[in-house]
Amino acid sequence: MSDGRDVTPTPGRAIESGTESKSETKPDANPDAETGGGGDAGADAGAHKTKELDSEVLSQLSADRDDISTEDKIETKTKTKIKAGNESDHNADNNHSNAIDQTTDLKSASSLNSGTSVPISQPSKISSSEDKQQTQRQTNSGSGPTEKCGVVGVALTDRRAARPLYYSLYALQHRGQESAGIVTHDGFQQHSHVEMGLVGDAFDESDLNTLAGGTGIGHVRYPTSGGVNACCAQPFSVSFKSGSLGLSHNGNLVNADEIRDELESLGHAFTSDGDTEVIAHELARNLLEADLVRAVKQTMERIHGSYALTIMHDETVLAVRDPEGNRPLCIGEVEDGYVVASESAAIDTLDGELVRDVRPGELVVLDADGSGFESYQLTDRQNTAHCFFEHVYFARPDSVINETLVYEARRNLGRKLWAEQGVETDVVMPVPDSGRAFASGYADAANETTADGDIRETTSTNDDAIEFAEGLMKNRYVGRTFIMPTQDERERAVRLKLNPIKSTVEGRSVTIIDDSIVRGTTSRQLVQLLRDAGASEVHVRIGAPQIIAPCYMGIDMASRDELIAADKSTEEIRAEIDADSLGYLSVDAVADVLGEHRSDLCLGCVTGSYPYDIDNEDSDRDVTRPVIAGPDTGADATNQKNESKQEAASDGEPARADD
Repeated sequence: MSDGRDVTPTPGRAIESGTESKSETKPDANPDAETGGGGDAGADAGAHKTKELDSEVLSQLSADRDDISTEDKIETKTKTKIKAGNESDHNADNNHSNAIDQTTDLKSASSLNSGTSVPISQPSKISSSEDKQQTQRQTNSGSGPTEKCGVVGVALTDRRAARPLYYSLYALQHRGQESAGIVTHDGFQQHSHVEMGLVGDAFDESDLNTLAGGTGIGHVRYPTSGGVNACCAQPFSVSFKSGSLGLSHNGNLVNADEIRDELESLGHAFTSDGDTEVIAHELARNLLEADLVRAVKQTMERIHGSYALTIMHDETVLAVRDPEGNRPLCIGEVEDGYVVASESAAIDTLDGELVRDVRPGELVVLDADGSGFESYQLTDRQNTAHCFFEHVYFARPDSVINETLVYEARRNLGRKLWAEQGVETDVVMPVPDSGRAFASGYADAANETTADGDIRETTSTNDDAIEFAEGLMKNRYVGRTFIMPTQDERERAVRLKLNPIKSTVEGRSVTIIDDSIVRGTTSRQLVQLLRDAGASEVHVRIGAPQIIAPCYMGIDMASRDELIAADKSTEEIRAEIDADSLGYLSVDAVADVLGEHRSDLCLGCVTGSYPYDIDNEDSDRDVTRPVIAGPDTGADATNQKNESKQEAASDGEPARADD
C-alpha cells in the first residue's frame, strides 16, 4: 500500500491451498495449520490460500497492526505467469479525486482519535421498514420485483482497471439501471466517477481516462428508496486518517438505524439514513484501531442483514459476503489479475475463469499487483440463507451462482413445474424474457410424460406433442426505467411491452409460463391479450411459490398491501387474473432443484419467515441481531465494545445459527 502499512493478520488455520506449487508455512507460524481438502479442492486449485481466524486471533482483536509480525504470515501462492499490459497507472500528476456529491466531516470520539476528518459522499436513504419501502418506492413499468445492485472489483498487473470495470458493469446492468460508478486507486490517490443513468450513458472515453490505477471497484444501482438522484449513487467514497475507502454494496442491513444512533452519540455526522454510509463509518472507525482484516471482522460482528461488498482500502480490493451468504458474490481469474463480482457473467465478459463463490462470512483480499488473493473465514454459521430468487428471476441465465448454472436451474424448475402442476394444452409459451428457460424445461417434460405422469406416446406426425413456441413479442426499447406510477398506466405498459403472435395462439389452448406473480397486473393483462388474440383457453403456470411477504434484503418488492398472494388463495388469484387454471411451484421443489435444504435458503418472501432478526417479522431460525449501544449510553458505548471483544476472545468461536 502507498503508506507501507502492514495489513497482515496473525495467521490462523490454512483451509485452502493451490495445486500448481506447494505453499510453505514459516517455521514460527501456527503449528496447527492444515491443508484443506474435500469437495472444494479441485474447484479451488490455483493461486489461492484461505486463512481462518482461530482463537489466538480472536484474543488479539484489539492488537495494534504494528505488533503483527510479518514472519507469521502464511505464504500465499501467486500466479506463475503474468502478462503485462501496455499502460502504466502510477501517475501522481492526475489529481482527479472528487467526491460523489456533497461531503461532510465525520468526527470520531476521543477514544477513536478525535478530530480525524472523513469526507463522505451522501448515499441513498435505505430503510428496513415496510412502510418506508411503500411510501418511497419508485414504481417501474413492470409488476415484478427488481434487483437493487451489482458490484465488482478487480486487481490487475500493469494495466488500468477502469475499462475492465466498465465492461463488467455492462455485464451486470440487469441488476441496476439508475446509476453507475467506478472508483480506482493508482497507489497514490483515489479516483472516482459516478453518474446517473445506464453504464453507457454514465461513462465516456474521457471519464475512463481519468480513472488511473490497476485496482478498482464498480457499482450499478436500482434505487428502492431515497429517490432517483446522484446522492444515491455508488461506489461510496471515504477519505480519513488511515487512508481512503470506496464501498459498493448489494443488500440491506436491518440494524442500520441502531448503529447510526450509537455512532451519532459518539460524534459521527451522517448525511442520510442509508445503510451503506453506516458500513463506511463503522469500517473507518475500526480501521483507526486495527489492521484491515480485524477491522472487517469487527464490522461484520456489528452489522446485521444482507450484504455483498466490494471495498477499496487505498489500492487493496476486498470482497465480503455476509455470514448467511444471502446475496451472490464470486471470484474469477483473468490473464493478468483477479476479479470479484456479483455474477460470473461479469468474469466471462473479461475472458476470465470462475474460481468459486465467495463463501458466506468470508473476506477475500486481492493482491494489489494482481498476482493472487488471500482469504479469511471470519464468521461461520450452521445454515446459509441463499436468496432462491437469484436463480428464479434476478441473475443472468449464463451466470453460475452457488455452483449452479442459472439457466439449467430454471429449466429444471420448469420440469418440476410440469410434474407438480402440468396441464394438457396445445402450446406452451414463455413470458419473455425470464420465463423462457422455465417454459423450455416445462415443454420438454410435457413431451416425455402426460399430466397424469404416464409415458407420452406420440405418433410419427407428433399429433400428441405439446408445442413450445414464442407467442409473445417483447418491445425491447421499453425497459425497467419506463416509469408508470398509476395502475392505469401500468396496465397500458403491458401492451407497450408485449404483443401476441396471433398465428401461434388463435383457436388453441395455451399455457403461459412466468417466473412470478406480484401484484397480478401483468398476469391479468397477458391473459386478456391472449384471449383477444383468439386463444381458446389460457392457463398460467409460475416457476416459483406464491410471493406473500415483502423482501427486506435488498430487493425492490411490493408491500403486503400490494402483493396479490398475501391475502388471496390460488383460486382467488386465478379468478382475479381470469385464467382457466393457475399453478405455482412448491418450495420443496425449489430446494430440490437448487440442491439445498430449505433451512439454507432465504424464503422470507414466500413463507413470511426470515433468516434475520427483523422488527415485527417472524424468523425461520434462532437468530438475534447484535446488541448495539444506544444514543443515551455516551462513553459507555466504548466500554461495551471492549467487553464484547473480551467475551469474543474467551469464547474463541463465533456464534452459530440453529437449524
